[in-house]
Amino acid sequence: MDDTGCTLCGICVGVCPAGVMEKTSRIEIEYDRCIRCYCCQELCPEGAISPRDGWLKRLIPGF
Repeated sequence: MDDTGCTLCGICVGVCPAGVMEKTSRIEIEYDRCIRCYCCQELCPEGAISPRDGWLKRLIPGF
């Protein structure tokens, strides 16, 4: 999540089928519960959301 690009419109929160996003003073995401459908990324008008590699991919290069 790019906090500098996010305008807190809340579209991502509304479209998340897993309900892992919450709008507070910023958009909070429970990455461990995310189902990787990328609806939030597709519908973000600011392009402020990009996929984040899981812990295993960050731990083991080339995984």
